[in-house]
Amino acid sequence: MGPVTMSFHSFSLWSGRCQSFQWSEMVTTASNRFGWKIWLAHSPNPCDGQTSMAAFGGVAWGILGGALPGISPSITMALLLPFTYNMAPTTAVVMLACTYIGAEYGGSIPAILIRTPGTNALTGVFGIKPTPLDTGLRKLADSMPEQTPDKGVGLLKRRRYWVDIAGSPLTPEELFARFRLRFAQLTPLTMDVRAEPGAPTVLELGTTITMALPVRGNVQVRVEQLTPNEATLVTLVGHPLAGGLRFLSERRGALIRFEVQIYDRPANLADWFLMRTVGESVQSMSWESFLEAMVVESGAVAAAAVHHEEDFLDEDKVERVERWLKELVAERKRGQRQSTASSPLPGRPKRRRSTEESLGEDALL
Repeated sequence: MGPVTMSFHSFSLWSGRCQSFQWSEMVTTASNRFGWKIWLAHSPNPCDGQTSMAAFGGVAWGILGGALPGISPSITMALLLPFTYNMAPTTAVVMLACTYIGAEYGGSIPAILIRTPGTNALTGVFGIKPTPLDTGLRKLADSMPEQTPDKGVGLLKRRRYWVDIAGSPLTPEELFARFRLRFAQLTPLTMDVRAEPGAPTVLELGTTITMALPVRGNVQVRVEQLTPNEATLVTLVGHPLAGGLRFLSERRGALIRFEVQIYDRPANLADWFLMRTVGESVQSMSWESFLEAMVVESGAVAAAAVHHEEDFLDEDKVERVERWLKELVAERKRGQRQSTASSPLPGRPKRRRSTEESLGEDALL
Protein backbone atom coordinates (compact mmCIF):
# COMPACT_ATOMS: atom_id res chain seq x y z
CA MET A 1 0.00 0.00 0.00
CA GLY A 2 1.50 3.34 -1.09
CA PRO A 3 1.69 6.50 1.06
CA VAL A 4 -1.16 8.20 -0.84
CA THR A 5 -3.42 5.14 -0.44
CA MET A 6 -2.56 4.96 3.26
CA SER A 7 -3.42 8.66 3.67
CA PHE A 8 -6.85 8.24 2.08
CA HIS A 9 -7.44 5.08 4.12
CA SER A 10 -6.58 6.92 7.34
CA PHE A 11 -8.84 9.83 6.37
CA SER A 12 -11.71 7.39 5.70
CA LEU A 13 -11.27 5.77 9.10
CA TRP A 14 -11.17 9.23 10.74
CA SER A 15 -14.32 10.30 8.91
CA GLY A 16 -16.11 7.10 9.95
CA ARG A 17 -15.23 7.64 13.56
CA CYS A 18 -16.43 11.25 13.39
CA GLN A 19 -19.76 10.13 11.95
CA SER A 20 -20.21 7.50 14.65
CA PHE A 21 -19.20 9.93 17.39
CA GLN A 22 -22.14 11.20 19.41
CA TRP A 23 -21.60 14.96 19.59
CA SER A 24 -24.66 15.39 21.78
CA GLU A 25 -23.17 13.06 24.39
CA MET A 26 -20.03 15.25 24.52
CA VAL A 27 -22.15 18.38 24.94
CA THR A 28 -24.09 16.80 27.80
CA THR A 29 -21.00 15.48 29.58
CA ALA A 30 -19.02 18.70 29.23
CA SER A 31 -21.93 20.91 30.22
CA ASN A 32 -22.62 18.84 33.32
CA ARG A 33 -18.97 18.82 34.33
CA PHE A 34 -17.83 22.34 33.41
CA GLY A 35 -21.02 24.31 32.92
CA TRP A 36 -20.37 25.16 29.25
CA LYS A 37 -24.02 24.73 28.23
CA ILE A 38 -24.44 27.90 26.24
CA TRP A 39 -21.22 27.71 24.21
CA LEU A 40 -21.36 23.97 23.46
CA ALA A 41 -25.03 23.97 22.65
CA HIS A 42 -24.47 26.41 19.78
CA SER A 43 -21.09 25.04 18.63
CA PRO A 44 -21.00 22.97 15.42
CA ASN A 45 -19.67 19.47 15.25
CA PRO A 46 -15.88 19.71 14.73
CA CYS A 47 -16.05 16.60 12.57
CA ASP A 48 -18.67 17.89 10.14
CA GLY A 49 -17.89 18.67 6.52
CA GLN A 50 -17.76 22.45 6.88
CA THR A 51 -15.19 22.40 9.69
CA SER A 52 -13.11 19.78 7.89
CA MET A 53 -13.09 21.85 4.71
CA ALA A 54 -12.14 24.93 6.73
CA ALA A 55 -9.21 23.04 8.23
CA PHE A 56 -7.93 21.80 4.87
CA GLY A 57 -8.51 25.20 3.26
CA GLY A 58 -6.66 26.97 6.07
CA VAL A 59 -3.65 24.66 5.74
CA ALA A 60 -3.54 25.15 1.96
CA TRP A 61 -3.80 28.92 2.23
CA GLY A 62 -1.20 28.96 5.02
CA ILE A 63 1.32 26.97 2.96
CA LEU A 64 0.79 29.28 -0.01
CA GLY A 65 1.14 32.44 2.06
CA GLY A 66 4.12 31.18 4.04
CA ALA A 67 5.97 30.28 0.85
CA LEU A 68 5.70 33.85 -0.47
CA PRO A 69 8.68 36.09 0.51
CA GLY A 70 7.64 38.83 2.87
CA ILE A 71 4.41 37.16 4.03
CA SER A 72 4.58 36.05 7.65
CA PRO A 73 2.12 33.71 9.42
CA SER A 74 0.44 36.67 11.12
CA ILE A 75 -0.07 38.47 7.80
CA THR A 76 -1.44 35.26 6.27
CA MET A 77 -3.99 34.99 9.07
CA ALA A 78 -4.87 38.69 8.79
CA LEU A 79 -5.62 38.32 5.05
CA LEU A 80 -7.99 35.44 5.80
CA LEU A 81 -9.72 37.13 8.71
CA PRO A 82 -12.50 38.92 6.72
CA PHE A 83 -13.67 35.58 5.27
CA THR A 84 -14.35 34.21 8.77
CA TYR A 85 -16.91 36.84 9.79
CA ASN A 86 -19.93 34.78 8.65
CA MET A 87 -18.55 31.46 9.90
CA ALA A 88 -19.38 29.72 13.14
CA PRO A 89 -16.88 30.53 15.90
CA THR A 90 -15.43 27.00 16.03
CA THR A 91 -15.06 26.80 12.25
CA ALA A 92 -13.35 30.20 12.11
CA VAL A 93 -10.93 29.34 14.91
CA VAL A 94 -10.06 26.02 13.26
CA MET A 95 -9.42 27.73 9.93
CA LEU A 96 -7.17 30.42 11.46
CA ALA A 97 -5.25 27.90 13.55
CA CYS A 98 -4.65 25.68 10.53
CA THR A 99 -3.61 28.73 8.52
CA TYR A 100 -0.95 29.57 11.09
CA ILE A 101 0.38 26.01 11.11
CA GLY A 102 0.45 25.89 7.33
CA ALA A 103 2.24 29.25 7.10
CA GLU A 104 4.93 28.09 9.53
CA TYR A 105 5.50 25.05 7.33
CA GLY A 106 5.27 26.99 4.07
CA GLY A 107 8.07 29.34 5.11
CA SER A 108 10.52 26.46 4.93
CA ILE A 109 9.75 25.69 1.26
CA PRO A 110 11.71 28.54 -0.38
CA ALA A 111 14.35 28.36 2.35
CA ILE A 112 15.08 24.74 1.42
CA LEU A 113 14.62 24.91 -2.35
CA ILE A 114 16.28 28.22 -3.26
CA ARG A 115 17.83 29.17 0.10
CA THR A 116 15.57 32.19 0.43
CA PRO A 117 13.78 32.84 3.74
CA GLY A 118 10.09 32.82 3.07
CA THR A 119 9.17 35.32 5.78
CA ASN A 120 11.84 37.98 5.34
CA ALA A 121 11.51 40.24 2.31
CA LEU A 122 14.63 42.17 3.40
CA THR A 123 16.89 39.27 2.48
CA GLY A 124 14.64 37.36 0.10
CA VAL A 125 13.65 40.23 -2.21
CA PHE A 126 16.11 43.08 -1.71
CA GLY A 127 19.18 41.00 -0.88
CA ILE A 128 20.07 43.06 2.19
CA LYS A 129 21.95 41.26 4.94
CA PRO A 130 20.46 42.22 8.33
CA THR A 131 22.76 43.34 11.13
CA PRO A 132 22.76 41.03 14.20
CA LEU A 133 21.31 42.59 17.34
CA ASP A 134 24.53 42.45 19.37
CA THR A 135 26.50 44.05 16.52
CA GLY A 136 23.90 46.76 16.09
CA LEU A 137 23.91 47.58 19.80
CA ARG A 138 27.71 47.89 19.82
CA LYS A 139 27.65 50.21 16.80
CA LEU A 140 24.94 52.29 18.44
CA ALA A 141 26.96 52.61 21.64
CA ASP A 142 30.11 53.53 19.70
CA SER A 143 28.24 56.31 17.89
CA MET A 144 26.95 57.96 21.06
CA PRO A 145 28.56 61.35 21.80
CA GLU A 146 30.52 62.17 24.95
CA GLN A 147 28.82 63.96 27.83
CA THR A 148 31.47 66.36 29.16
CA PRO A 149 30.99 68.31 32.42
CA ASP A 150 29.78 71.46 30.64
CA LYS A 151 26.64 69.54 29.62
CA GLY A 152 25.56 68.82 33.21
CA VAL A 153 23.80 70.84 35.90
CA GLY A 154 24.90 71.99 39.33
CA LEU A 155 28.39 72.38 40.75
CA LEU A 156 31.31 70.32 39.51
CA LYS A 157 32.54 67.95 42.21
CA ARG A 158 35.93 66.27 42.46
CA ARG A 159 36.16 62.96 44.29
CA ARG A 160 39.38 61.08 44.99
CA TYR A 161 39.73 57.50 46.22
CA TRP A 162 43.16 55.95 46.70
CA VAL A 163 44.95 53.14 48.49
CA ASP A 164 48.67 52.66 49.17
CA ILE A 165 49.86 49.09 48.59
CA ALA A 166 52.89 47.69 50.40
CA GLY A 167 54.99 44.69 49.43
CA SER A 168 53.57 44.01 45.98
CA PRO A 169 55.76 41.93 43.63
CA LEU A 170 54.29 43.89 40.70
CA THR A 171 55.40 47.23 39.32
CA PRO A 172 52.81 50.02 38.95
CA GLU A 173 52.65 49.34 35.21
CA GLU A 174 52.14 45.59 35.70
CA LEU A 175 49.39 46.21 38.24
CA PHE A 176 47.72 48.65 35.86
CA ALA A 177 47.92 46.13 33.02
CA ARG A 178 46.08 43.61 35.18
CA PHE A 179 43.50 46.25 36.00
CA ARG A 180 42.88 46.91 32.27
CA LEU A 181 42.45 43.22 31.44
CA ARG A 182 40.35 42.34 34.51
CA PHE A 183 38.27 45.50 34.69
CA ALA A 184 34.98 43.57 34.57
CA GLN A 185 36.03 41.18 37.35
CA LEU A 186 37.38 43.91 39.64
CA THR A 187 34.40 46.28 39.49
CA PRO A 188 31.63 45.61 42.06
CA LEU A 189 28.12 44.43 41.21
CA THR A 190 26.79 47.97 41.53
CA MET A 191 28.76 48.70 38.33
CA ASP A 192 28.15 45.49 36.42
CA VAL A 193 30.35 45.71 33.32
CA ARG A 194 29.15 42.30 32.05
CA ALA A 195 25.48 43.29 31.98
CA GLU A 196 25.34 43.29 28.17
CA PRO A 197 26.55 40.02 26.61
CA GLY A 198 29.23 40.50 23.97
CA ALA A 199 30.06 44.09 24.98
CA PRO A 200 33.76 44.98 25.45
CA THR A 201 35.07 44.62 29.01
CA VAL A 202 38.79 45.32 28.51
CA LEU A 203 40.00 48.92 28.64
CA GLU A 204 41.36 49.82 25.20
CA LEU A 205 41.74 53.25 23.66
CA GLY A 206 38.42 54.30 22.11
CA THR A 207 36.50 51.35 23.57
CA THR A 208 32.94 51.98 24.75
CA ILE A 209 32.27 50.23 28.05
CA THR A 210 28.68 49.40 29.02
CA MET A 211 27.81 48.99 32.69
CA ALA A 212 24.58 48.46 34.59
CA LEU A 213 23.84 50.91 37.41
CA PRO A 214 21.15 50.47 40.05
CA VAL A 215 17.86 52.19 39.12
CA ARG A 216 19.30 53.68 35.87
CA GLY A 217 20.05 50.48 33.95
CA ASN A 218 22.72 50.26 31.25
CA VAL A 219 24.93 53.33 30.68
CA GLN A 220 28.16 53.85 28.74
CA VAL A 221 31.61 55.39 29.22
CA ARG A 222 34.41 55.66 26.67
CA VAL A 223 38.18 55.33 27.07
CA GLU A 224 39.63 58.64 25.83
CA GLN A 225 43.21 58.32 27.11
CA LEU A 226 45.37 55.30 27.83
CA THR A 227 49.01 54.98 28.94
CA PRO A 228 50.85 52.16 30.75
CA ASN A 229 49.76 53.57 34.12
CA GLU A 230 46.85 55.92 33.44
CA ALA A 231 43.40 55.75 31.85
CA THR A 232 40.76 58.46 31.44
CA LEU A 233 37.14 57.65 30.67
CA VAL A 234 34.37 60.11 29.75
CA THR A 235 30.65 59.49 30.24
CA LEU A 236 28.36 59.28 27.21
CA VAL A 237 24.89 60.67 26.61
CA GLY A 238 22.39 58.82 28.79
CA HIS A 239 24.71 58.49 31.78
CA PRO A 240 23.40 60.04 35.02
CA LEU A 241 26.67 61.96 35.38
CA ALA A 242 28.45 64.32 33.00
CA GLY A 243 32.19 64.20 33.44
CA GLY A 244 35.34 62.13 33.47
CA LEU A 245 36.87 59.26 35.39
CA ARG A 246 40.62 58.78 35.83
CA PHE A 247 42.56 55.71 37.00
CA LEU A 248 46.18 56.10 38.10
CA SER A 249 48.89 53.69 39.21
CA GLU A 250 52.20 55.15 40.39
CA ARG A 251 55.01 54.50 42.83
CA ARG A 252 55.23 56.51 46.02
CA GLY A 253 58.51 55.57 47.65
CA ALA A 254 58.29 51.89 48.56
CA LEU A 255 54.52 51.87 48.04
CA ILE A 256 52.27 51.64 44.99
CA ARG A 257 49.39 54.07 44.98
CA PHE A 258 46.32 53.15 42.97
CA GLU A 259 43.95 56.09 42.67
CA VAL A 260 40.54 56.87 41.20
CA GLN A 261 39.70 60.50 40.39
CA ILE A 262 36.19 61.55 39.41
CA TYR A 263 35.23 64.96 38.00
CA ASP A 264 31.51 65.21 37.32
CA ARG A 265 28.19 66.91 37.85
CA PRO A 266 24.64 65.47 37.44
CA ALA A 267 23.38 65.25 33.88
CA ASN A 268 19.96 66.75 34.70
CA LEU A 269 17.78 67.77 37.64
CA ALA A 270 16.35 64.27 38.12
CA ASP A 271 19.85 62.80 38.31
CA TRP A 272 20.90 65.60 40.64
CA PHE A 273 18.16 64.61 43.10
CA LEU A 274 18.99 60.91 42.72
CA MET A 275 22.72 61.41 43.27
CA ARG A 276 22.29 63.70 46.25
CA THR A 277 19.91 61.31 48.03
CA VAL A 278 21.32 57.81 47.50
CA GLY A 279 23.61 57.82 44.48
CA GLU A 280 26.69 59.37 46.07
CA SER A 281 26.74 56.98 49.01
CA VAL A 282 26.39 53.97 46.70
CA GLN A 283 29.13 55.36 44.48
CA SER A 284 31.52 55.80 47.42
CA MET A 285 30.96 52.25 48.65
CA SER A 286 31.47 50.92 45.12
CA TRP A 287 34.84 52.63 44.59
CA GLU A 288 36.10 51.68 48.03
CA SER A 289 35.18 48.07 47.29
CA PHE A 290 36.96 48.35 43.93
CA LEU A 291 40.19 49.56 45.57
CA GLU A 292 40.05 46.73 48.10
CA ALA A 293 39.82 44.32 45.15
CA MET A 294 42.88 46.00 43.60
CA VAL A 295 44.85 45.33 46.79
CA VAL A 296 43.97 41.64 46.52
CA GLU A 297 44.90 41.67 42.83
CA SER A 298 48.33 43.10 43.68
CA GLY A 299 49.14 40.13 45.90
CA ALA A 300 50.09 42.40 48.79
CA VAL A 301 48.44 44.32 51.62
CA ALA A 302 47.24 47.87 52.08
CA ALA A 303 49.50 50.15 54.07
CA ALA A 304 46.40 51.98 55.35
CA ALA A 305 42.66 52.10 54.82
CA VAL A 306 41.16 53.45 51.60
CA HIS A 307 41.33 57.25 51.55
CA HIS A 308 38.45 59.38 50.29
CA GLU A 309 38.34 63.12 49.62
CA GLU A 310 35.79 65.25 47.80
CA ASP A 311 35.22 68.93 47.22
CA PHE A 312 33.57 71.37 44.82
CA LEU A 313 35.88 73.10 42.32
CA ASP A 314 36.03 76.83 41.78
CA GLU A 315 35.41 78.40 38.38
CA ASP A 316 39.07 78.40 37.36
CA LYS A 317 39.52 74.67 38.07
CA VAL A 318 36.16 73.87 36.47
CA GLU A 319 37.29 75.57 33.27
CA ARG A 320 40.58 73.60 33.28
CA VAL A 321 38.82 70.27 33.83
CA GLU A 322 36.32 70.93 31.04
CA ARG A 323 39.10 71.99 28.65
CA TRP A 324 41.19 68.94 29.61
CA LEU A 325 38.39 66.44 28.89
CA LYS A 326 37.39 68.13 25.63
CA GLU A 327 41.01 68.04 24.44
CA LEU A 328 41.23 64.33 25.24
CA VAL A 329 38.08 63.63 23.23
CA ALA A 330 39.30 65.72 20.29
CA GLU A 331 42.74 64.09 20.37
CA ARG A 332 41.28 60.58 20.31
CA LYS A 333 39.02 61.45 17.38
CA ARG A 334 41.94 62.94 15.45
CA GLY A 335 43.94 59.79 16.08
CA GLN A 336 41.14 57.64 14.68
CA ARG A 337 40.97 59.70 11.50
CA GLN A 338 44.68 59.52 10.87
CA SER A 339 46.28 56.68 8.95
CA THR A 340 47.56 53.67 10.85
CA ALA A 341 51.12 54.40 9.80
CA SER A 342 51.17 57.88 11.31
CA SER A 343 49.18 57.21 14.48
CA PRO A 344 49.41 54.72 17.37
CA LEU A 345 47.49 51.50 16.96
CA PRO A 346 44.04 51.66 18.63
CA GLY A 347 44.01 50.15 22.06
CA ARG A 348 47.77 50.44 22.64
CA PRO A 349 49.32 52.91 25.09
CA LYS A 350 50.61 55.96 23.27
CA ARG A 351 53.71 56.63 25.37
CA ARG A 352 55.30 55.73 28.66
CA ARG A 353 55.52 58.45 31.30
CA SER A 354 58.87 59.00 32.94
CA THR A 355 59.23 58.24 36.62
CA GLU A 356 59.89 61.91 37.33
CA GLU A 357 56.63 63.03 35.72
CA SER A 358 53.79 63.54 38.19
CA LEU A 359 50.49 61.71 37.76
CA GLY A 360 48.62 63.23 40.68
CA GLU A 361 46.49 66.31 41.14
CA ASP A 362 49.30 68.74 40.29
CA ALA A 363 49.55 67.38 36.75
CA LEU A 364 45.89 68.19 36.11
CA LEU A 365 45.03 71.20 38.27
